[in-house]
Amino acid sequence: MEQDLVITIDIGTTTIKACLWGTSLEAPLAVRSIEYALDAADGRIEVAPEVYLDAVRGVLGALVGEVGSAERIRAVCCTTQGETLIAVDADGTPLGNAIVWLDSRAGSDAARLEEHLGSERVYRTTGVARLTGAVPVAKVAMLRRTDPARYHGAVRFLLLEDFVVSALTGRTVTTPSLQTSTGWFDVGADDYWDAALRAAGIAREQLPDLVESGTTVGAVLPSWCRVTGLADGTVVIAGAMDQTAAALAAGVTGPGVANVTFGTALTVTATLDVVPEPHPDGHRTTFYRHVVPQRLLAIEFLPTGAVVLRWLRDLLGRERHDYADLDALAEVVAPGAGGVLALAHLASAADPAGDAPGGFLGVGMDTGPGHLVRGVMEATAFELHTMLGRLADAGCRPEDLRTSGGGARSGVWQRITADVCGIPLTPLTQSEASSAGAALLALWGSGLRHRGQGLDLSGSPRLHPDPSLRETYDRGMRRSARVGAALAAAWPDPLPLDPTPEGRSR
Repeated sequence: MEQDLVITIDIGTTTIKACLWGTSLEAPLAVRSIEYALDAADGRIEVAPEVYLDAVRGVLGALVGEVGSAERIRAVCCTTQGETLIAVDADGTPLGNAIVWLDSRAGSDAARLEEHLGSERVYRTTGVARLTGAVPVAKVAMLRRTDPARYHGAVRFLLLEDFVVSALTGRTVTTPSLQTSTGWFDVGADDYWDAALRAAGIAREQLPDLVESGTTVGAVLPSWCRVTGLADGTVVIAGAMDQTAAALAAGVTGPGVANVTFGTALTVTATLDVVPEPHPDGHRTTFYRHVVPQRLLAIEFLPTGAVVLRWLRDLLGRERHDYADLDALAEVVAPGAGGVLALAHLASAADPAGDAPGGFLGVGMDTGPGHLVRGVMEATAFELHTMLGRLADAGCRPEDLRTSGGGARSGVWQRITADVCGIPLTPLTQSEASSAGAALLALWGSGLRHRGQGLDLSGSPRLHPDPSLRETYDRGMRRSARVGAALAAAWPDPLPLDPTPEGRSR
C-alpha cells in the first residue's frame, strides 16, 4: 500500500521551497524551489504579492507531478518568516506590494510607538526586545502616516503566511506562533494586545482569527486544485513561524534542550516557562510564543554564522570545496588556532564589539589557511557560549544541544562547539528543520500522527565535551572579550573614508 504524503511550503525572503514528505519524516522525498527578486531601493524592500502566489503554484505543481496519484497528498502546511506585511481589501485583493520584513522605512514609527507604550512594557508583553522598522505594528503606523489611501482601504492586515493560506482556502486565520513577533501580540494573554493596536490605529477586526498550529484550516479551493493538480479535499493545516517550526522538529519543546542553527546566521532557541527579566547590562533575550501551547521560546541571534566560513572559503580561493575541505584544513591545527584570534562578526553584532568589523589578530609568518579556518570556528563557538550564558540568565539551562543547518555538517566545527560550550551536542540528520516542523504539524492536523508525537532526528553520534580543553578555550574567550571591549571604543570610525584632500586633512 502506498504511503500517505504531505507537502510543506517554506517561504523565505528570496526563495520559496516546497518539500514532499512521507509519514516517517526521515527526509524529504522531493524538493522544489523557486527564487524571486526583491524590489528594493532607499530602504524600501517589497515584493508583489502575486509573485508569492505564482511561486506557490509553481512548486506545488512540480511536486504533485512527482506523485503518481494526487490523492496520496493529504495535506499542505506553510512556514514563513514572521514580519512581512500585506494589506488586503474585503475580497482579499492586495492593496499594493508586500512590505518585506527587511524594509527599514518604519524605524521612526517604531521609535514613537515604543516611547508611547513604554519600552519595558513592550518587551514584557510581546517578547520583542526592541521595536524596529521590521515589526508589522510599526509598518501599519507607517502606512497610516505615508499612504493613507492604502491604510484606510485595508480591511485586513495579513502576514505572508496568512495571505498564502487565505489564497489557498478562502479562510483568513493565523496562529499565535506566527503573530508573536508582530509587536501587537500579547504573549502572556495569548491574544492581540489592544494597547498596541490602538497606538498604531488597527482594529481587532482587521487581524485574522487565531487558531492553534497543527489544526485544519480548510480544503484547498477548487481553483487551486485545477492549476496545481492537487486532489479535491486536500486540506491546509495551520503552520508556524520558521524558527518555532524548527524548534519543534529539533525536539525543543521542554526544558534541558536547545536548538542551534548553523545557517547564514547563528541562532539558538530554548524553551521558557516565564517571561525573563532583562539582563543587568540591559540586554533583552527575545522570546516567542512557541508552537506548543503555554510555552515560550527564547531566542538569541548572531547575524553571521556559517556565512563567515563561506566568506573565508571564497577568500582562500576554494570556491568549489565544501565543509569537508575546510575540516581538513582545521583538523591539523591544535585547539587555540596557533594564537590566531578571529572576530567573526562580519555584520553588525550586539556583543562584544558593537559595530566593530571582523578581523584576525595574532597572525604571524607561520599562519596558514587552517589557522584562519579554525580561528573562525572557535570564534563562532565563543559567541555561542555567550549566547547560551544569556539564555541561562533568562532561565534556560540546556543540558543537550541539537544542531542543524549547513554548518552542522562540519564535524570539526561541531566538536569545537561542544568543547567550548561544555555541553553534549548532537548534529541532527535533518537539514530542513523548519520544513520538518511544518510537516509534523501537517501530520498532526491530518490525523496521520497523534498530536504531540514528535520526531527523532538525532541519527548522528552524540559529541561530548573534552574537559582537558577547558582551560585553553576559557583563555581564548577571555582574550576575545578583552579585544572586543577595546574595539568597541574605536568603532565606528569617526574619520571619513573618502580619499579627498579635505578628508585626509582631518
